Amino acid sequence: MAQTPRRLLSLSVLIVTAALLVACSSGSVSKKEPPEPPVPPGPKVPVKRDGQTLVAGPFESTGRGVDWFWCPDGRRLVLTTKTEQAMQVWLLDPASGDSSLLRQAGGVDVTFPIGWAGPSSLLALDYPAGAGKHSLVAIDFSTDKPSSKVLAEYDGRVVRHAVTPDGKFACLQVNSPEGGRLVRVDTGTGKATVLLDGLRVSDVPHFIWFAPNCRTAALPDPATPKGERLAVIDLVTGAASRHDTKAAMVDRVYWSPDSKHFAYKVASGNHKITFVSDFEYVLSQRVRVINAKGDMVKELSLATGQYAGDVEWLMPESLVVRGSQDAGTGWVMDLSGAVRRATAAEMEAFHQAGKPYPMPKGNSETFQVTVRNVQEQHGTASEEVRITKKQAR
Repeated sequence: MAQTPRRLLSLSVLIVTAALLVACSSGSVSKKEPPEPPVPPGPKVPVKRDGQTLVAGPFESTGRGVDWFWCPDGRRLVLTTKTEQAMQVWLLDPASGDSSLLRQAGGVDVTFPIGWAGPSSLLALDYPAGAGKHSLVAIDFSTDKPSSKVLAEYDGRVVRHAVTPDGKFACLQVNSPEGGRLVRVDTGTGKATVLLDGLRVSDVPHFIWFAPNCRTAALPDPATPKGERLAVIDLVTGAASRHDTKAAMVDRVYWSPDSKHFAYKVASGNHKITFVSDFEYVLSQRVRVINAKGDMVKELSLATGQYAGDVEWLMPESLVVRGSQDAGTGWVMDLSGAVRRATAAEMEAFHQAGKPYPMPKGNSETFQVTVRNVQEQHGTASEEVRITKKQAR
């Protein structure tokens, strides 16, 4: 049935009126919408000023304590702490006192920084609090929103580690009941490459000794079960050379500070010393010096009746050998072959040298850092980090 003009007009009026009501309604809603609430600030490290010193903390003392590292720019400080619930990694700017929480991980016994993949990318190992995988983690704080990425996970235990100078690779010795292996992980992609497999993990275990520059490593060649040969590996290229120890049992390798040479002790006859761990160390009267290619440079000998204990390089061209039975007695050997009795000052330097921390603390031209134990009112032991501005010279 055809519609009359009056009905068509009424229908048009209704449509227009409805459209106007919808438009007005939507317009009024948009005007009355409240603004989005501001994002609440993240947790901050409590700080206070004490003259020229910035005091950060206190931090809970849970057995691990607080640890610190300067970023590569020498301006910002990374702090690792542990609460009862989680491991925390903080970033602190000593100049402004500003801080941010980079990472909080539960179920982790310790987060152990091992190096830098970039100016704002920290590499760390997660050791689980109970049963779980050991993880290599990259913590990136190049933007306002820090992020963490697991690069690799292992059922075995990571017992040795190093990061190449350019930060492109993390090299790990991973031990499991089946054996140990040297793994190189690309810190950009997470791709893992096994450089050497079949390391012994029981009886007299094999260990990898990384050079101070983290470019080269020396370790017993798994193909020689008695350690008659050492493998010297370039951690970047994966190329390996071999050094024949001439049947000497190598229990440790000592790298020079410039990473150009390493030394090891040579067995002397059948004399042995047994420690409480029942691990037998062979007495040594000779120390061999090898270059980074695996070629022997020099064999240095002690006098009859003198035996070598620990070895420490004090300079690239000379090393101190401590007597095996007298911690105060030692000898200085240099690569020319000369051997002399160490002075008291040289022995003191030997004892002070120690071994470098697996990850260098870094440096700042402006500030120096100390950690101090404090006691809270409720009786719980804590630690605070004191960052003091250096005096201008």
